[in-house]
Amino acid sequence: MEHAVEPTLHTRVWDRVGAGSGLVFIVMTMFGNGLVGDDLFNTSSSVDVGIAVEFLGFVAMVVLVAYLYSVLRATDRSWLPVSALIGGVLALVSSSVQRRRRW
Repeated sequence: MEHAVEPTLHTRVWDRVGAGSGLVFIVMTMFGNGLVGDDLFNTSSSVDVGIAVEFLGFVAMVVLVAYLYSVLRATDRSWLPVSALIGGVLALVSSSVQRRRRW
């Protein structure tokens, strides 16, 4: 019979940060997008703040994708972790390209 390994403080913190980054990603990108709106050519400071908040939301998405990959890789050595990593990177790139086209 195998004994379950008790998670260390490092893994618990990583689990919370990784899972929480998904919520941070959604909130920050929605808030940043709301500040920017459709008027990207406006030189107001709210547009600058909105772009910075959206960028931080994308950084949170990178943390989420890395966390998801590490959890899937620890439990499954098949194609699923790699496809989740590729899908997350493609989603991040497509979001950035769409935003860049509006700039």
